[in-house]
Amino acid sequence: MGGDTETYRRLGLLLDVLSNCHRRFALYYLLEHEVATVEEVTQNLVREYQERPSLEHGGGDFDAVHTALVHGTLPKLAGAGIVEYDTRSQMVRYRRCYTELPSLLAACATLEGVSVSVE
Repeated sequence: MGGDTETYRRLGLLLDVLSNCHRRFALYYLLEHEVATVEEVTQNLVREYQERPSLEHGGGDFDAVHTALVHGTLPKLAGAGIVEYDTRSQMVRYRRCYTELPSLLAACATLEGVSVSVE
């Protein structure tokens, strides 16, 4: 990263995306699996939230997590270019378009006590 306007724009976008735990935990899962169904991501989020009740969006209600994922999390990640989200097939694919993202995610995962592989 340099110090130019584009660098600051990208960093701002990534930090905005990572400011929400739904998005972070979805990305932890997608970083390791690369392609998943919306149901698989939802199930993983529910499991994570049940294990970490202190999360700001905690809880284990599948329908509530699924709704938040489909109407907020995935469209935000897709809009940022981080994932491809096909609403018809309900498939999500992680895009390796931001070289900075794995390092930022790894730092977040460390702080949250989540084991995630960034390679």
